[in-house]
Amino acid sequence: MRTREWKENEIKTLKKLTTQHKVIGVVGMRDIPAKQLQTMRKDLGVGPNRAVIRMTKNPLIHFAVGSDPRRKELCKYVEDQTALIFTDMNPFKLYKTLEKNKTKAPLKGNAVAPYDIVIPDGDTPFKPGPMLGELQSVGIPAVVERGKVVVRKPTTVLKKGERTPRKLADILAKMDIQPMEVGLRVKAVWEDGVVYTPDVLKVDEEKVMADFVKAVQHAFSLATDVAYPAKEVIETLLMRAKIESLNLAVNAAIFEKDALPQIITRAQLDGMAIKNLISKKQNT
Repeated sequence: MRTREWKENEIKTLKKLTTQHKVIGVVGMRDIPAKQLQTMRKDLGVGPNRAVIRMTKNPLIHFAVGSDPRRKELCKYVEDQTALIFTDMNPFKLYKTLEKNKTKAPLKGNAVAPYDIVIPDGDTPFKPGPMLGELQSVGIPAVVERGKVVVRKPTTVLKKGERTPRKLADILAKMDIQPMEVGLRVKAVWEDGVVYTPDVLKVDEEKVMADFVKAVQHAFSLATDVAYPAKEVIETLLMRAKIESLNLAVNAAIFEKDALPQIITRAQLDGMAIKNLISKKQNT
């Protein structure tokens, strides 16, 4: 049983960590193997993006974090098996880092399928034997062909949201089908009085970059169309002005130095056209 002294020290530690770091994350810890958690602690505990993972009792988190009105909103995300992450990296980078640290894992018995689990057709790693009957017992159409156990057609063995029978979980593990992602699950991240949830933190970087490029292109076109003399378009505007002034000079036969060669060329072409026209009339 935890002593009062331990609880008081734990609260002091949490409060100290909240003042030492700019960002606080609330993460879910359920079903994370101890070995993987140790690896995460090690990876996050070094380098410029250092982060501290602190696991403790939820009531102590509520007391330590909730005592500060600026951070109190975080408490509503503290439920089930929870830990706090303290860091100085920005919330979006923290979310991305934790997502990258997730690893694949097999379904356990009674676990909820995250999506439809489909067994593909084709060869399996199993030789003819007891596994043939085990596969067939969970509805997988397996047969023996060319000395191997083969699945005859793609088969959905679990629908999204269904509980996994223990026997099926064992078979999926043997087939190296790992539909689960194991890792720290971000519930919320606090920075400077603002709480960010996963739907905000999950950024499609490729889409953002494509939107940014598109916006730059539109801004460039607009600035060019209205002749706005911004640094990025001034060269294009000067080039366009030069071309338009040259065309004007040629069309108006203004004997300016740069336009003169084109005026002479046009005069020659016009003269040849008149000569050809006269020649045709004389021949008729």
